Amino acid sequence: MPIDLNTADRDGHLWWMTLGTSYALSDDTKIGAFGRYREGEVGSTALQADLKSQFIGGGLFAIFGLPMDSRLLMSGLYEHGDSDITIAGDQGDFDSDQWTFEARADKRFELNQYWIEPRVNLLYTNQDNDSFIDSAGNAIQGQELELGRLTYGPTLGMTLQDNGQLIATISPQAHIRGIWDFQNDGSFTTSTGAVYSTSETGLNLGGGLDIVLANGLLLTAGGDWFTYDTELQGWSLRGGIGSPLAALGLANVSPTGFVKLDMGAT
Repeated sequence: MPIDLNTADRDGHLWWMTLGTSYALSDDTKIGAFGRYREGEVGSTALQADLKSQFIGGGLFAIFGLPMDSRLLMSGLYEHGDSDITIAGDQGDFDSDQWTFEARADKRFELNQYWIEPRVNLLYTNQDNDSFIDSAGNAIQGQELELGRLTYGPTLGMTLQDNGQLIATISPQAHIRGIWDFQNDGSFTTSTGAVYSTSETGLNLGGGLDIVLANGLLLTAGGDWFTYDTELQGWSLRGGIGSPLAALGLANVSPTGFVKLDMGAT
């Protein structure tokens, strides 16, 4: 993910893996749990700084049916992280605790095989970084960083039915979303205490493909591009595989259960 930030050029990358399972309480209500591992690196030649981080954690989610065939998804996630940082040759490491809460509402409108799904998503993240002493003996104060983000916009797609023995449905889709970071404490802090952050508003364009096989197996793939004015631009790729527990011979565990593995990189 190349980044060009005014006054402080940066470049970084991130990859993640999520494994989760869900259980249907009714036709329009599901609950589930998931675990996630991610690691990434961001650096700046101008700031002579490099930050490498690893996070692992887990969370819970629920999906509720709303009036007029709309949906509400709510989730909470806790992650613990370990980071190594280098600033102007001085090295150090610190631990972090991060909480993420998310709520999303959407509704799908269908016309034959075509559909459009307006969506609004509200996210809040709080990350508490511990204080540490670097290799030069400097005491680096801990930080608390907050991010509040609202994304909104439609996803357009079509669902193609296949009566073959292998594939049940194929669903290509594309989306456009606005981004508003109404709370952003910054994403990069130098040894002088200066915090660099992006603009408040951005744009996200993306697309994907969902394939459901005849045995219920779900395959997903997609990509996104985003920009915050001219300060920050990036891309991401993702893929996933999911299956009903019954298709795995685990119907006795949960006849309505579902398990899914997602991976991505940015």
